[in-house]
Amino acid sequence: MRAGPQLTKEKLRYVIRNSSGIQASFFPSNAAFLTLVREQIARLEDPALMCIQYVHEELRKICAACAGKLHRYPQLNEKVIAIAHQLIDELRAPCTQHMKTWVQAETKHINTRNPALLQLARAGASTTEAALQQQQQQYGSPNGAAQPQQHGQPQHGQPQHGQPQHGQQQGQQQQQ
Repeated sequence: MRAGPQLTKEKLRYVIRNSSGIQASFFPSNAAFLTLVREQIARLEDPALMCIQYVHEELRKICAACAGKLHRYPQLNEKVIAIAHQLIDELRAPCTQHMKTWVQAETKHINTRNPALLQLARAGASTTEAALQQQQQQYGSPNGAAQPQQHGQPQHGQPQHGQPQHGQQQGQQQQQ
């Protein structure tokens, strides 16, 4: 099942903003994911109920076709069809209610430890990690802020010309 036209980029942004509250974050929260998944699961209810309707109609047709073999016994034929249709009709309501309950249960508890979701999370994490590494390479610091270098001033951790490095200072002190 596809997400459908109602799941647009604007809706995704809206759900993510609503889930983060007043504190914006770089990563979307789990609440945004759960909200979107619940909406998609709820969309399954109507197709499931339509399947119940199709199965109900098909069972009635099958009963009529099977009972047709009793054409030599018209009263028995009528009774068999009536009882079979009555049974099928009686069981339709509990089946419909069960399907509605099942969809509600699925929307209340979303198994985030599902192997398919874990693979998706790993893929998202590797994508995020690659983006962070690219950002670090581009800006030169882990937090993404560019470190300005003043002319004539060495960057932090780099010796000026003519000054020995840390390891060289220790070696010179030991030789003296």
